[in-house]
Amino acid sequence: MKTMVKICIIFFIVCTMTYIYAYYDSSGEQHIGIQTGTKPTIQYKYHDVGNIWITSTNYGFFGNAGEWKIYGKNFPSCEFPGGSHEDYLFQGAVWVGAIIQTSDTTADTLCSVGADGWQRENEFWPTNADSDTIFVRSSRDPDSDAISEEDFFMAYTDDFVVNASPAGHRSMGLRIEQTDYAWSYAYNQDFVFLKFDMISISSYTLSKLFFGLYIDGDVGPWGPDYDWTDKAQDDITGFRRWRDDTDTLWGANFYDSLGNPIEGSSKIDDPNELINLAWVADFDGDKEPDPGLSNHPLHRDWPVSADGATGTRILYPPPTQVSYNWWVGNMDATKDWGPNISSDPSDVEGTPDGDVNKYKVLSNGYFDPDQVGERGVNADPNHSFPTGVDSINDTRYLLSFGPYDINPDDTLSLIIAYIAGEDFVTEYGNYDFSDISLNASWAYRIYDNPGFDTPLAGDTIGDGYKGEYVLYDTIGPPFDDADTVWLTGDGIPDFVGPPPPPIPNIQVIPGDQEVTILWDKVSETYKNIFVATLSGAPAGLDTNYFEGYRIYRSETGVPGEWTLLKEYDRIDYTDTTNTVPIAWNRGMPEETVIDGITWYKFVDKNILNYTPHYYGVSAFDKGWPFNTGTVLPVLESSILGNKEITYPSPMSDGTSEVVVIPNPYRISQTQKYIDLKWEDWEGFGWNEHKRRLCFANLPPRCMIRIYSLAGDLVSTIEHDYSRSNKSYENWNLITRDIQGIVSGIYLFSVEELPSGKIQVGKFVVI
Repeated sequence: MKTMVKICIIFFIVCTMTYIYAYYDSSGEQHIGIQTGTKPTIQYKYHDVGNIWITSTNYGFFGNAGEWKIYGKNFPSCEFPGGSHEDYLFQGAVWVGAIIQTSDTTADTLCSVGADGWQRENEFWPTNADSDTIFVRSSRDPDSDAISEEDFFMAYTDDFVVNASPAGHRSMGLRIEQTDYAWSYAYNQDFVFLKFDMISISSYTLSKLFFGLYIDGDVGPWGPDYDWTDKAQDDITGFRRWRDDTDTLWGANFYDSLGNPIEGSSKIDDPNELINLAWVADFDGDKEPDPGLSNHPLHRDWPVSADGATGTRILYPPPTQVSYNWWVGNMDATKDWGPNISSDPSDVEGTPDGDVNKYKVLSNGYFDPDQVGERGVNADPNHSFPTGVDSINDTRYLLSFGPYDINPDDTLSLIIAYIAGEDFVTEYGNYDFSDISLNASWAYRIYDNPGFDTPLAGDTIGDGYKGEYVLYDTIGPPFDDADTVWLTGDGIPDFVGPPPPPIPNIQVIPGDQEVTILWDKVSETYKNIFVATLSGAPAGLDTNYFEGYRIYRSETGVPGEWTLLKEYDRIDYTDTTNTVPIAWNRGMPEETVIDGITWYKFVDKNILNYTPHYYGVSAFDKGWPFNTGTVLPVLESSILGNKEITYPSPMSDGTSEVVVIPNPYRISQTQKYIDLKWEDWEGFGWNEHKRRLCFANLPPRCMIRIYSLAGDLVSTIEHDYSRSNKSYENWNLITRDIQGIVSGIYLFSVEELPSGKIQVGKFVVI
């Protein structure tokens, strides 16, 4: 059983306990063996199940550092909202520093980093084994033990690696096993949890260890059409302590758990309110400041407005000391600068070079002032800016915490939330923290559910401790009718929240100017454990919480660009008198049986043939209280979890003439074809692989062969209606040698299978 522990929330506003350390030379021999061989097998994967699309790697590095093409496709760095082309990260990295006491008189100050700003030094690496890669699992798989809808697992060490590590790198002997958790629900789709299991592989104790996340934002539009060096010059960063700066004190009728009145006292023990969030944003969201500032040196006339913000929050364990430092990176040493006190040797000015300086910044316990204000105007009058350095610039920050000791073979677990928020820059110079602060509050609640007693592994029940709480009672003692307001959980990570109904499985079947959408009933049978604990909720609501479905259509599949086509909900009522309906009582959809399986059915009619359409079906619950959702809002599953693309087309029986659309295909008509969805139909940026030529009226099963006029085989396409439910095939105008085709006349044949009947034709590319 677990020990009852009261979570201690550090109050950064009143005081911060700062540790002063001696810094030791770090120029000796390696403490552990050198890993030899070829350069390790590095890998990139990005989260896209939720609303924040962030790239993780298996070498302590986040983002793409401006490399938009990875594995031959567009790779977001930290795109938010997903699909918007708004980017909030150039590069992020793990920084770890510790003191290695090798004898009573000898010690080293060592620091290993996943990235080092301008130096481009990477000191964490996986092995060169093919199996040392990023593993992915999902809670959507009923056979998986995944925590979230998108778990990433990766591991790396700070071993010195030949052909990879910087020449001067010295390992402290640390292996990090990193696990990411991401979800798609409305209340947790805007953050990703990062769990770091720090394992000592050294023969020495890693003493006074500090861990940090280094973040270089470069906020603005992303992709090959935008210049990241241009957008990098106008970032701002800061540290947000409270979710709501106007609501930091307890009001009337609140009492602590012992019954003592707490009106007027600080809410420092409530981690839902004290969020302690380091953040970064674009100083004006790339919005037009006002008509009088159209020529502002930082204004960008870009079609994408990056007006949100991202941030990082420490969740576990409650740190003894936290540091927040930022600096302006510049290749010119006279302009590489950060707020500092020149008389303090622990307050490094600008980019910290070398292990000792990095450790100083990781461990100094300082909080730099928020970097806000107009370009060229000091954000804080107590810190002067050097000549040529503006208060709005190419900024990066480091959020760090510690200290910890890790003995050989021991493990230290750390958990951080990477959080995003919308509508941060409401207008030029005005910043709204409401969305990102709310998400930071939700991040804590999901990490450790307030008021929930979590059993340890192997136990079936907890020990009775549910966390810290206060009481609300308008009458006062003896508190017989008091409401319990839970502040914290029990200190055991949960990583769960109130889920919406499960995402239904769908099929889309194209027809002539119509699409049939089918979906199953998996959403209707689930148990919501949070509902059972809600005050006043009727018995059995936790297993009868499903309410209805919504059907959506989109031409791009991008979040925010979906149209609601139809909504269904159960016929049910708020009480036993059957007088007040829950929601609208519109009833459930038509059912159909296919191969013995019952599906719901909806037909979308009068739509244009051969044009791409995305469809998704969501399921939503009742919310509590009914029809208001003031305690628990109505939750809806994400349509991104089951979206399907299809092209309406008439079904062919094999006797119709095969046609090619468009014919001729005009290569010069790029913008027109984009508008008609023949090119770049998702709106993610044009390239030669984003074209399509449609072969329509195909027999149910056939082989398409495309030839040059000289008779050379250009490409082949296999078609099987039984597998695709469509009577057409798209070709991307790329040859079998992975080359874009040239203009000219092309021949094609369609061999019907298994009869061998052949149709022939031609099309022109101009």
